[in-house]
Amino acid sequence: MELLDINELKSLAGIKKEPCISIYMPTHRVGREVEQDPIRLKNLLRDADRKLEELGLRRKQIDSMLEPGEKLLGSAEFWNHQSDGLALFLSQDESHIHRLPLSFEEAAIVSHRYHLKRLLPLYANDGRFFILALSQKRTRLFDATRHSIYEYELEDIPASFEDFMKFEDPEKQLQYHTGTGGGGESGKRSAMYHGHGVGMDDAEKKEYISRFFKTVENGIDKVTAEHQEPLILVGLEHYIPMYREANHYAKLLESDVRKNPDDLSEAELHDLAWKEVKPYFERDREGYFKKYKESLGTGKASNNMEEIIKAAYARRVDCLFLEKGRHILGSYDPDNDKLVVYEKEEPGAEDLLDFAAIQTILAGGAVYMMEEDEMPDDNPAAALYRY
Repeated sequence: MELLDINELKSLAGIKKEPCISIYMPTHRVGREVEQDPIRLKNLLRDADRKLEELGLRRKQIDSMLEPGEKLLGSAEFWNHQSDGLALFLSQDESHIHRLPLSFEEAAIVSHRYHLKRLLPLYANDGRFFILALSQKRTRLFDATRHSIYEYELEDIPASFEDFMKFEDPEKQLQYHTGTGGGGESGKRSAMYHGHGVGMDDAEKKEYISRFFKTVENGIDKVTAEHQEPLILVGLEHYIPMYREANHYAKLLESDVRKNPDDLSEAELHDLAWKEVKPYFERDREGYFKKYKESLGTGKASNNMEEIIKAAYARRVDCLFLEKGRHILGSYDPDNDKLVVYEKEEPGAEDLLDFAAIQTILAGGAVYMMEEDEMPDDNPAAALYRY
């Protein structure tokens, strides 16, 4: 899964050229729908082709821009390893292809910027989190939202305690694997470790498992280094404190799920984790919500769209509430501080709410996508300022 980290989002947001192609579509991991996904992409590429032709581009230019997408159509390997959604960002000079844990409505958008608003649920502060399933048999990291879960393909991390022992201490691994060797009577093995590390006493076993978790933490840190999403642990009661000792990730939650993840399906794992994570999101959102209400009229909050757009670009927005499904077309020229709102789609138009959200996220602010009846007031956008 080619995830979008914050640095690549920043790079995509900074690109402004004519034209930029953004293609979104739902994908499927299993079942007969997998066979339909290449057809969906083919139709979206045809739609983008038509729009590029209407802009007056030559056939050679169009074919060159769409080629990265066309190459995917016949790749069975690609379509057999999907997540919930596919996003393609194509231009004359580059292409970005991402399989993401978020289902999208089909769309082919051609503009002077990449259309990024559909990615916001991956970065908004009301639902994306990590799940780390701790186990000696297999340690797994999941990227999750309130509606989805997807497992990372981890690199440079031992898949199990047994794999770790092969490289950490081959002699002890042999004892682990065969059940032979000294270091204590097997009948006195601690039930705490369920027989793993046969031939080691309890102190040795705990030391090796601690080192295993430290190795896991170092690998996980490479994945989460550029992220601010909360991380929740799922594991047996005696493993979780051991991992916490090794942890350096600032967003590791105090709450956890103390069950053996090996006994849980992905759906069960997700449901149990979400029950623990949900209050975290609600607490932060309610805090921002209350502060917005208190600050409105003081100059530290606003529901005026033009003010919000300009403040977001100036990195002043600390928290942004946006109404789901709303689009406001227009353009903003920061060099001349000029904002124009269009009544219909025109060349050079972009979604101004998209622009404000991306600018807020890149500045480290919080963004919440909300239903109309959840918004603080009767406006499509509301912002709390840093100053």
